Amino acid sequence: MIGVQVEELAKAKLEKPKRLRELAAKEWREINDGTLVFDRPSAEVAALRTLSKPDLLQFFKVQPSSHIYTEQLNVSLWVAPKE
Repeated sequence: MIGVQVEELAKAKLEKPKRLRELAAKEWREINDGTLVFDRPSAEVAALRTLSKPDLLQFFKVQPSSHIYTEQLNVSLWVAPKE
């Protein structure tokens, strides 16, 4: 089950921007932030694909003892409405 969600998230992250201004904004954000990691989506997807369900569960067990983090893990992908 988690594999399907990971692949859908990976597909969304690797999707090319539909407008040139979206791509330009993303590139300029990297420059303004000083990070200069222009292939960030590829790096994030590579890291995402190495995660497993036990890794995620362990992450939330290690978090501070706030009940917000330990009750439920919800992975959601929000898509902005078309302009």
